[in-house]
Amino acid sequence: MFPLLDIFLYFPKGSYLTDRHVDIVTYAATAYGSTVFRFAFTLLRSFHHAEDVYQETFLALHSSQQIFESDEHLKAWLLKVAGNRCRTIYREKQRHREDLIDPADFASMPITDEKAPSSEAPNVGGVWDIVDTLNNDQREAIYLFYVEGYSTEEIAKIVGVSNATIRTRLYRARAKIKQHLK
Repeated sequence: MFPLLDIFLYFPKGSYLTDRHVDIVTYAATAYGSTVFRFAFTLLRSFHHAEDVYQETFLALHSSQQIFESDEHLKAWLLKVAGNRCRTIYREKQRHREDLIDPADFASMPITDEKAPSSEAPNVGGVWDIVDTLNNDQREAIYLFYVEGYSTEEIAKIVGVSNATIRTRLYRARAKIKQHLK
């Protein structure tokens, strides 16, 4: 999707690349790059902002000293970093009253990924258009639960809120979707 080597162009002077860093960033970008990008695009609804989040997430991985216990731990960490950056961008744009939505970007963005088993046709019947009308917190919960297949406990850890909060966000999001479908 994105040239992996482009992210190495932005390292500060004096930074160095070890084999471990290159290996983990290369592996993560290959395995989870499209997931990180789709997640950022889902939250921000802007291709350009999603690209920024994508690059910043993998730059954070490069500079991180985090030890990952499993692939699932790595994926969750990437989504947490991407989600935090998305919230920062969203807050900045709210302060400056800039519109995050670029309709041309959203119309052309493929939401599905042939490698992701749980992302089968999420835009069927215009449901994804309804999800787009939800607030960021609810959209994030819906995406992680239905598209990425995380449990409410896992989403709570990724987002940094309680399990009850995630269940409430999902309940309210489902109610709004159901109301739109009536």
